[in-house]
Amino acid sequence: MRANDRIPAADLLSTFTGGWTLDQLGAADKLDWAALRNFALTCEWPVGGFRGGLWDDRTDVEYTFYGLGTLALAALRLDK
Repeated sequence: MRANDRIPAADLLSTFTGGWTLDQLGAADKLDWAALRNFALTCEWPVGGFRGGLWDDRTDVEYTFYGLGTLALAALRLDK
């Protein structure tokens, strides 16, 4: 998910907070959770951690939180 239409690319912060917010509002079924999971997985670094987006070349503890959160939300939605 992108923060807004002026941002050219998705990032994990926006993906997690958008997914979590829609989940809390009871509208999580509006999202393509498989696509969100796949995006988070592409941001995961092979040696551990997550980068903020596909443009990022380093992992970050904050984005690792958002990556793990996105994967957890996706697992809850896809296992239903």
